[in-house]
Amino acid sequence: MTRFYTRTGDTGYTDLLGGRVPKYDDRPETYGTIDEATSVLGYARAIALSERTRALLIDVQRDLYLMMAELAFAKEMRQGKFHITREHVQRIERETDRLAEELDLPPHFILPGDSAGGAILDVGRTVVRRAERLA
Repeated sequence: MTRFYTRTGDTGYTDLLGGRVPKYDDRPETYGTIDEATSVLGYARAIALSERTRALLIDVQRDLYLMMAELAFAKEMRQGKFHITREHVQRIERETDRLAEELDLPPHFILPGDSAGGAILDVGRTVVRRAERLA
């Protein structure tokens, strides 16, 4: 069974692969935010009406897990173990373009909240943007 605690108390540091770092360090801040985005996308997947949407969200969640693994390793330990490639990014960009064409989106900003699925994806979008600012 997976434990959700370490039994070492909270000293303001966290163990990463390669050593301990302060919890306010950029790496735990960033992968914690990516973890939050992954959970939001999990909620979106749970309420998605289309199997295609669920499959796309699973792919994105897996990519985000890969990013978290990359951040958990000290730079000198990563060496080819985990790597988000340009191909990952291009796949997401292609899917985004395809969906934008299919949905015939308006040329202006959309106020969140027209549907439960759209609203939770907007929450996910803002969490990902926060992760970008931290990275």
